[in-house]
Amino acid sequence: MKVLLLRVLDSIRTSYWFLPTIMAAASLLLSWWMVSLDRSGFDWIDGIGFVYSGGPEGARAVLSTIASSMITVAGVVFSITIVALSLASQQFGPRLLYSFMRDRGNQFVLGTFIATFLYCLLTLRTIYGEGEDRDIFVPHLATTVGVLLAAMSLGVLIYFIHHVSIAIQAPQVIASVTAELHHGISALRGHFAGRDADEREVEEIEKELRGLLLEDVTDICTKEDGYIQAINQIRLMDLACEHDLLIRLPSRQGLYLHRGEPLAMAAPSLRVTPEIRDEIADAVVIGSRRTAIHDIEFSIDQLAEVAVRALSAGINDPYTAADCVDHLGSGLLHVMKERLPSPYRMDEHGRPRIIMDRPLTFAGVVDTSLSQIRQHVGGSVSVTMRMLENIASLIPFVEDDEHLAVLKHHAIMIHRQGKNSFTEEWDRSEVDERFDEVVARIERRALLTSFGDA
Repeated sequence: MKVLLLRVLDSIRTSYWFLPTIMAAASLLLSWWMVSLDRSGFDWIDGIGFVYSGGPEGARAVLSTIASSMITVAGVVFSITIVALSLASQQFGPRLLYSFMRDRGNQFVLGTFIATFLYCLLTLRTIYGEGEDRDIFVPHLATTVGVLLAAMSLGVLIYFIHHVSIAIQAPQVIASVTAELHHGISALRGHFAGRDADEREVEEIEKELRGLLLEDVTDICTKEDGYIQAINQIRLMDLACEHDLLIRLPSRQGLYLHRGEPLAMAAPSLRVTPEIRDEIADAVVIGSRRTAIHDIEFSIDQLAEVAVRALSAGINDPYTAADCVDHLGSGLLHVMKERLPSPYRMDEHGRPRIIMDRPLTFAGVVDTSLSQIRQHVGGSVSVTMRMLENIASLIPFVEDDEHLAVLKHHAIMIHRQGKNSFTEEWDRSEVDERFDEVVARIERRALLTSFGDA
């Protein structure tokens, strides 16, 4: 249920219809309420100095002017938004549109103008003048509120111009994606059910399960093509405990599955009824695109894409690429501090219930963060140096020898590629200096560790 709710909320956040629709509905209620107050004939309304006090024709002229101007500005705002999205797609890559579509500021601006237009339109129909079938009625308070909404809309327009000019700047785009990345990393452990298996349990599980699922196993296959957007592990854990099952997940969030490909395997087969198969299948959410709900690598890919496009010959912007490397380094540090969950999920009795064949690993996260940029860095000395500097800055925070080996491996590849790409001796010496700093920090850490063990 929680996974489904997160998916719905993400769909709402990336839509340009939900918030404007809510605001339009609110304007309908506001118009009805204001007109009702006017019809009530309260004397206190006349005592308010700034309330509109003109006749029917004046009220119609005011509201008609506001309504026509609001719908015109709404069209302009929509056009500017489309232009901004097109520019972002060309400059930063189509995957960044996901972050732009989640921008509530643009949705609020569009909703403000539509709501003001609808409010004035609904209020207009309640005005009656001389010679009409009904008694003369001028909604003074409702007309005044329409003027106030128009004034507020002017302020919103100023905000929109400022907001769009800031939102399409590369540092702001990178910072926005990085914020999503940190949020995803912080929430990652909450998406896993049960507890981590310790080292002793992992050895026992691997020994017991070697070849176990090659027999007595039921494959649950996907009925559609698409990306795994989310996996409801809590539901899978409940099913596994309730029916004494072991569920194996061959893929993880963000990976693509073809129709008919297994999305889960359950054993023993005798306990897997058609109803259980359907419930397991429902726990894995398949969609046409990747999202950042449970997939931190999606945000990493977004940053890497910005860096790769910045390094392309058509853009040639090493400064933006270097900014992306800095923010990716921040994400890697966060991953190290949070520690990724174990692929073996144990129930409260210490029995394995869920096994992930392709779990998210630190090595995989580092590879996703750095490999694409390294392969496209070309002759950019500054970006190469920045990558080595970021690796060096991470080493003092490393607590796991495997993490250290991964960082060292990537530092060696970056250094080797730089040495092969740069012909200027000074450039090569600068890269050597950064790599030597990485090596020195690794040796310093090893020395401190040996003293600690002693």
